[in-house]
Amino acid sequence: MKKDLLMQEIQDHLPSTGALITEPLTLAQVAKLATTAAQARAL
Repeated sequence: MKKDLLMQEIQDHLPSTGALITEPLTLAQVAKLATTAAQARAL
């Protein structure tokens, strides 16, 4: 998994409040966020 690319994509979909993901994500969280990002792209 290209973690850096995934993290960038997740951050791109966060509200622009300057929030950064700095803590490790569980695999379930990553999967959920990746699914959300994929759904956002599909819209």
